[in-house]
Amino acid sequence: MWVSFKRYGLYRLANGAWTRRGGHTELPETSVLAEFTDNAGRVWLGYIKNQLALLDGDQVRLFGSSDGLRLGNITAISGRGPRIWIGGEFGLAEFADGLLQNISAVNDEWLRGISGIVETSNGDLWLNGLSGILHISKAELSEALRNTSYRLKGEHFGRRDGLPGVVWLDPETYSEHHVTPPPITIESVSADDKGYSPASSISFPSRTSSVQVSFAAVSLSDPEAIRFRYKLQETGEDWHEVAAASPVTFRNLPPGSYHFSVTASDTDGI
Repeated sequence: MWVSFKRYGLYRLANGAWTRRGGHTELPETSVLAEFTDNAGRVWLGYIKNQLALLDGDQVRLFGSSDGLRLGNITAISGRGPRIWIGGEFGLAEFADGLLQNISAVNDEWLRGISGIVETSNGDLWLNGLSGILHISKAELSEALRNTSYRLKGEHFGRRDGLPGVVWLDPETYSEHHVTPPPITIESVSADDKGYSPASSISFPSRTSSVQVSFAAVSLSDPEAIRFRYKLQETGEDWHEVAAASPVTFRNLPPGSYHFSVTASDTDGI
């Protein structure tokens, strides 16, 4: 049995005797915050300061920043099979086939301060973090592991959703609720302070120097969580991300045809 004592460090109890660090002097002397034994009998130790140790029999393998680990203090480790999930104050990582892979989400706050990890029999993942509870489907996890630049989506439950301090839930009997995307509306269009009725195609007079577009999206469940991004495609500029639906103004556009695009997303990345 491995035990981590806050003031005295890591010890192993075997054959009736306690041994500091189990006799493995190569193990870090810093505090251990998370311990886990996987199905293969390997022991995982999560340390402060972005350090992870794997004990496989008498072999010790250490992971840190040079191995791509960027979790800060490691606070949760779990897994049902050969795939191991590692959570920390800064995010989530997966270990499989001897390699670590960091996971990203559409909202970085979802993966902050992970203190609990549950993988269900169908491959879904449930996380407890600083911002609340996050449910990630197996399909989203598979895409995130296949494409390292992918930012996964999930069901997030926090204070705004009515989540109290302590709850319980059976993931095996949970039925995912389906949320419709927040509808987007172009509310008004003006050119040189003259208003135009919003339509799919609008023509402005020559020498127009300023065009303004106002838009909005409605979410009755959590209006403060809506985020927007927009772009004027023909300008060649990338998407502009904004936290509120403020009017957008374009100045001194050359003559031509332009296509204004706007998208909105909620806390679940819908």
